[in-house]
Order: sequence, then C-alpha cells, then structure tokens
Amino acid sequence: MPSDPAARERRRRQVTAGAYRLRQCDKPVVTLAAMDDPTWILDQVFPVERATPLVTVLDGHPHTLAFLSTIRNVPVSTLGVTRFGQSGAIEDVCRYHGIDTDSLVATALDLID
Repeated sequence: MPSDPAARERRRRQVTAGAYRLRQCDKPVVTLAAMDDPTWILDQVFPVERATPLVTVLDGHPHTLAFLSTIRNVPVSTLGVTRFGQSGAIEDVCRYHGIDTDSLVATALDLID
C-alpha cells in the first residue's frame, strides 16, 4: 500500500474501479488480468508503452475478459470456468478448472515462448 496520501487515494480509486497493478517492474514480459470495469482505468492499467501478451483469469467464463487484448492488440490466453457444478476445496476446484497458479504460470510461459 502506498504511503503517500495522493498515491493511496489513486490506489483506492483504482481498486474500486476494478483494476490496479499488483506488481510493477521496468519491463514486463506478460500481463495477468483478473478484473476491469470503467474505461479510464484501462489506460492506467494497460498503458501503450507496457503492452505485453495477456493472460486473463476469472472464476467465470474465460471469454468474459478476452476483450482486454483488444485495448493494445496483444496476444491473449483466457482462463476461466466452462463447466459448472463441481465442488471441493478451493485449491482442487481451481486446479480442476485450470485457474490455479501452475496453470497461470504455464499459460504465461506458452505466450512468451
């Protein structure tokens, strides 16, 4: 959480808008996206100078966030739930649907290979 009051307010607005950068680096290789809402946040989260292949993940249909790749015309892999009714421990259900950590990493590596 930013210590500067202005930066904290900016982060609060980004969070309530549905998107913010969890981790910043100088030269990203791939972007992972989980949610977005108003259009103003898209330019902040997906600036043109940081356009990278995109992995989206959602505990809903994988195509829900596929539109995000059109913001900067980048390659995309969408992960999500296409079969409903499964139950179990959250880790097991995420692995079953391919939205667990291992699946995210493998998908990101496939995009940049």
